[in-house]
Amino acid sequence: MSEENKPEVEVEAPVEKAPETAEVNKVEAAAKIEVQEKKVAALEKALEDNPSDSIELELDREKDLLRHLRQVQKGDPKERAAAKANYAAKAALSRAVQPVED
Repeated sequence: MSEENKPEVEVEAPVEKAPETAEVNKVEAAAKIEVQEKKVAALEKALEDNPSDSIELELDREKDLLRHLRQVQKGDPKERAAAKANYAAKAALSRAVQPVED
């Protein structure tokens, strides 16, 4: 292949790894949630007054962001998932293994 016919190759920029744990500042998260709730309420009112696809699309996006912020406030998802899995395993074992009465 000649130099002229070689395809251009894009070089990927190095990606910074996310931290292993997600420490959440509860006060800061609560403030962000409050602001986002106000945005959602304003968009819902605007949609009632003037129904349009663009407002509905923006409302859906803002609601998704609000749901995300609420989940972030709960803490590390890995730790929450592990706790729920342990609870479910204990509940299943407690039903499966019953002591035999004489």
